[in-house]
Amino acid sequence: MWPILYAFGTKFSRYLVLPVAAVIGTAGYYLERKFVPKRPTIEYLESSIQDQRAKRQSDSPDLKIKDIISPNTLNILKPAEDK
Repeated sequence: MWPILYAFGTKFSRYLVLPVAAVIGTAGYYLERKFVPKRPTIEYLESSIQDQRAKRQSDSPDLKIKDIISPNTLNILKPAEDK
């Protein structure tokens, strides 16, 4: 009996291990999400570096002029007149 189980196990182990590992991993993932306390949020990691820089620049007193941060590039060329 044992030699038959051993032969079966060695022959089909590559087909059995991946699904079993996937089921165990998925169950562990959901159990961990349910029972482990939620991590505290870190404020500076919630926004990107570009967003933080734009916010600092907009709050800066010497950069209150809007044209410096976002110049009006739509008025470079005058619109064509209808003839």
